[in-house]
Amino acid sequence: MSIFTASATRAGRTTFLAAGLAATLTLAACATDTDSAADQQAAEGAVTVTNCGEEITFGQAPEKVVTYFQHPTEMLLALGLEDKIVGHVYPDNEPLPEYADAYNALNEISETDTSFENLLTLEPDLIYGGYASAFSAEDGRDRQKFEDAGINTFLTAESCADAEPATLDDVYEEIRTLGQIFRIEDRADQLANDLEGQIEDTEAALKGVDPADVFVYDSGDDAPMTVGGTGIGNEVIERAGGTNIFEDQEGTFVDVSWEQVIQRNPDTIVILDYAGQQSPEDKEAALKARPDLRDVTAIKEGNFVHMTLMDTVLGVRAPMAVNTLAADLHPEVLE
Repeated sequence: MSIFTASATRAGRTTFLAAGLAATLTLAACATDTDSAADQQAAEGAVTVTNCGEEITFGQAPEKVVTYFQHPTEMLLALGLEDKIVGHVYPDNEPLPEYADAYNALNEISETDTSFENLLTLEPDLIYGGYASAFSAEDGRDRQKFEDAGINTFLTAESCADAEPATLDDVYEEIRTLGQIFRIEDRADQLANDLEGQIEDTEAALKGVDPADVFVYDSGDDAPMTVGGTGIGNEVIERAGGTNIFEDQEGTFVDVSWEQVIQRNPDTIVILDYAGQQSPEDKEAALKARPDLRDVTAIKEGNFVHMTLMDTVLGVRAPMAVNTLAADLHPEVLE
């Protein structure tokens, strides 16, 4: 399964949201010119970081990176590091509009998984994976195999074995870790601070607003899969002025029943969009066609929001998704 954009409504957002986003984009666009002396000093000597409980040493900043899955790709783009990406694998969604030009100019290695041997042809010095399957031993891409070939690997923290459910704080921490790896710590701090600041502004605007009851529909006909009470997806809903109707369910994604959906009666249904699934429009049509859901408030009032899976995983989209979802749930406040 491979959230995170209310893409149909992102264009033309309020100046309240646009101002913060513009600052972030300007940061990335000008990053090469604005690196500080502190960044240059950090470039001297080796950098060691901890990833999935293991120490990884980078003798120098990576120059030839393969990003495996979309959220690592967009993390590097947000940091202005597109010139370091020699290829990317397994996109899940259309790129964010603000990164589309840079993203579309990248070398797409494969729309799905690719082989260890194929990755070696690019002579990378770093493979940055978004899900654990990027380093699937069964498919011949285990991390030890890359290490033996002299290639560093880095896995998004929430995909590490036995990792705790991720939070938005983990997004900021990973941005800062990437800043250390690429010797752009000031740039990374600025991006993390900007993203966090945008959410703080949104939350201030929503102060005193009654939360909307939200049901996230991922997939499933007999039993719907939805966002549970842990992880980034649940936090995005809460901080956007919503209440996840299945926040009492333990897990990042959980299976529930249609009877539970009907009983909990959501005000809004968020439909997740990602590769290999029905389109969000088809999912919405299927929900509207179910006779058992006809009295659900969200169905009766047509309150649907489309987001991407990338909006719910550890990546740069998650903080942005708080702002866009808030504007969808509470347009009277964030117009």
